[in-house]
Amino acid sequence: AAVAERTQALQAAMSGREDSDRVLRSIVDKLPNLVAYWDRHQVCQFANQGYLDIFGLSMAEMRRTPWNQLILPDQMEANEQRIAAVYAGTAQQYERQREFKGRTLHLWVQLVPDMADGQARGFFVIGTDVTPMKEAEQRLQVLNEQLVLARDRAEAARLIRRALAVDRIDRRKTGAAEADNAMFRDSLGWVLFRRGKLA
Repeated sequence: AAVAERTQALQAAMSGREDSDRVLRSIVDKLPNLVAYWDRHQVCQFANQGYLDIFGLSMAEMRRTPWNQLILPDQMEANEQRIAAVYAGTAQQYERQREFKGRTLHLWVQLVPDMADGQARGFFVIGTDVTPMKEAEQRLQVLNEQLVLARDRAEAARLIRRALAVDRIDRRKTGAAEADNAMFRDSLGWVLFRRGKLA
């Protein structure tokens, strides 16, 4: 009877742990962040669904894939330095871009060492999609450039109107066109310069 009771208690505990693991996995998979854990042997021990989706791998495939196979060649050197630093106990953060489903994602990535007795047992990866903010910045930059161009055009138009008005006054005074009117010439030069026609 005692063995049956212990067995039943163990089964209940295991069932409770499975439920707890399932709930935890469900919560982490629904996070808007990319989350993973890499151990001291550079093996991925955990990754949420967002992290797996970015790389197009299952959890089993991720466990078999060395981290350096997930990195683009032009990012290899910088990432090797970051990985070495995080294994030495120094957290890292950086921005990176990655193509995903036909669009460029801008990710803010944090590498957080998992320290025990002064040694890194591994590190957590937390990636945040900052694409909407980057796209908003780019739109704002375009708007600013358009505003500067509109301001320059308005200023050029004002100067030309003034130069033409002065030229009309000169024509009335002299009765002849003044082709060498300095203000007119300077205004045209200013317009051409702003349009990139004059070095």
